[in-house]
Amino acid sequence: MNSKVILVADGLSPVGKAVVEMLSNGGHIVYFGCDPGRSTVPTKGSATGLKLDLTSRNHISKAITQILKTNGRLDVLAVNLAGSLYGGLEVVTPCCAEEHLNRSLIGLARLQRAVLPTMRAQGSGRIYTIVAKFGAADVPLQAWQKILCDAQVTLTNTLAQEIAGTKLSADVIYTPVFHKGQKRPHLSLNQALHDAIMPGLWQQYAARIQASFLSAQGVAEVAAEIVAQLVPSKSEPQKAVKDDGFAKQFCQSCAATQMVSDWPIFKLLKRRNNMKWDDV
Repeated sequence: MNSKVILVADGLSPVGKAVVEMLSNGGHIVYFGCDPGRSTVPTKGSATGLKLDLTSRNHISKAITQILKTNGRLDVLAVNLAGSLYGGLEVVTPCCAEEHLNRSLIGLARLQRAVLPTMRAQGSGRIYTIVAKFGAADVPLQAWQKILCDAQVTLTNTLAQEIAGTKLSADVIYTPVFHKGQKRPHLSLNQALHDAIMPGLWQQYAARIQASFLSAQGVAEVAAEIVAQLVPSKSEPQKAVKDDGFAKQFCQSCAATQMVSDWPIFKLLKRRNNMKWDDV
């Protein structure tokens, strides 16, 4: 079996623990992030825990350096940072939302930026973002959580376009919010609007959500689905993202309109596509 070096951003959530265990039992070299405030770093079989402060670029860089120093490469980054930020817009404070987004959204960007140079240098690498699929409907008490997940998807899909044509890939893995076969907790919109500032609303809704959280069997099922996408059992070609020539078109447009040719984005796009100045 072709063993992979894998970093799972959060190895302490229920699904994260199961993913780490399955990957480790499958013979892969697995690292997983844990709260930097812990006095000790947990271990899961042969998997290695890393104190990972996702709000610090330097802290993330040190963790990546530790992996590279030991293994010389990093094949897969699995970012599962959905967390949980449910509550009414009048209840969730801006400070709370900012802290959550700094860790789970900006933290995702920090991780992606940290591993890209290594993966480019080694000529291969896969980046996965694992998120819950909410759907298009806006539901009371879920605004911040949906904003987070939608933004994570946007970051990853945009990265996939930007690295199209290379041997790297970026993909989104969707997981169910609730266990298969269980009904999603229902809260009447009228009731939500009527009781928006009632102190008991969130407790009632939270209780319904808690009752429908993944069972142990559900966690195992979801983790198995994630692992199957992280490390396909067969040698499957990486999903190609169509490179529609956007970068070259953009450069030509810049030249045609006499935009400043030394703009950083102009140079970056030209360098990425190995274009000569004569091409534009």
